[in-house]
Amino acid sequence: MRRHKRQPTKPRQFTISSESTKEFENNAIRTSKYTPWNFLPKAIIIQFRRLANIYFLVTAVLQSISTISSLSAGSAIAPFIVVIVLSVIREGVEDIPRQQNDKKVNNLTTPILKKDGQLHTEKWKEVKVGDILLVKDGEDFPADMVLLKSANDNGMAFIETASLDGEKNLKPKFCLSEIAAYFNDQKVKNQALYKCAIYAQPPDPSIYKFEGAFINETGDKSTLSAKQLLLRGARLKNTEWALGAVVYTGHDTKVMRNSEVSKTKQSRVEHVMNRYIGGIFCVQMIFCAIAAIGNRIWNGANLDGYPDLARAAESKNLEAFLNFLSYFLLTNTMIPISLIVTIEIVKFIQARFMQADNDMYSASKEKAAKSFVPLSMKNWDLLTTSLVIKPVLLPATKWCSRISLLVVKSMVPKLNPSSSLIVDILKPVNNSRKTTKKMMKILLILRKSSLIKNFLLSWLLNQVNL
Repeated sequence: MRRHKRQPTKPRQFTISSESTKEFENNAIRTSKYTPWNFLPKAIIIQFRRLANIYFLVTAVLQSISTISSLSAGSAIAPFIVVIVLSVIREGVEDIPRQQNDKKVNNLTTPILKKDGQLHTEKWKEVKVGDILLVKDGEDFPADMVLLKSANDNGMAFIETASLDGEKNLKPKFCLSEIAAYFNDQKVKNQALYKCAIYAQPPDPSIYKFEGAFINETGDKSTLSAKQLLLRGARLKNTEWALGAVVYTGHDTKVMRNSEVSKTKQSRVEHVMNRYIGGIFCVQMIFCAIAAIGNRIWNGANLDGYPDLARAAESKNLEAFLNFLSYFLLTNTMIPISLIVTIEIVKFIQARFMQADNDMYSASKEKAAKSFVPLSMKNWDLLTTSLVIKPVLLPATKWCSRISLLVVKSMVPKLNPSSSLIVDILKPVNNSRKTTKKMMKILLILRKSSLIKNFLLSWLLNQVNL
């Protein structure tokens, strides 16, 4: 399976239900970070994004040199290997659910209308550009498709795009009458359809934009727009069934074009730890340099008085450099290797606590949350529901609307917290200037902290005696 490459591609034109569309991206997707082939090398390389692991690698190599270390090579490298193995195992365990989810999605089945007029059930990953798919009410679309025919007499179909843009309002889609004329219910009544072609713009991430054309058997063109595009990830609603021709598959679909390639992320703790380790390393280098320079000065002034030592030291400068490395090994406990092991264990235990958290369990879907969705101004329902109605159980009153607007406006980065709009909202809440200033400070904190938003919001509501 190929990972999607985000370079521009050419416009595409293909014949419906043609077998000559293998040049396009297949419909299999991969959101996991690793594959069985690149897991080990990639996971090991990622571990060296930490300064601590680079530090311990250098330390392990130096400790294997008998000239400057009294430790055996095995005892020096073993702790470092244990740390890397634990980190790699954790990376693999975290990536397994992604791989399982990819496998589950790719192996979902969908009916495909073939040229023989029969519906054949195939897996999503086997869907090709040009295939005619049958999607029923409540089912997700396996790929980006052009609507050809729907169960409604007026050619309309309704889709829900909540998983794409957070909007639960159903969006109407329309099939062109000249295309619907080729069908009789779910069957193709005019075999000339298989001589028709579809022209489409290159794949792009815009879910609200689509330009294309339907070219019939005589070469006449009918314009296609976003009103005929059924998006992968959307769901058919309030429509018994719909037929569509696949135009974009796999990582060429708009939802996958909007998704980022899995990245290796570092927590704030790791960023802070890297800075501290860098600082400690600089201090350690200063100590080692001072000790090596002192050793060189002493050797230059006194070594000639000790013939046995002078013969053993081949070069005073080399002796000073070897002493520098020896002092580095003597002071390497300034950055303990147990620090990395502890962080790995803490991260693993924290992940288990999050999975066992009852507040992160979805009763409607009967499964625990696998990820935390950050607040986004894109999803207004998420803001008002999570921050107002759910935590404090407010009734649907004008005060609830005022506070909802207050919180939403406070989270818009471009809005000045002291603007007249927010002040006007605060005035009917409490005429006390002191309380107003206190609430202004809360607004500033609300914009910066996601951990105490609910607590501060509850306190804010108590202040206005709701």
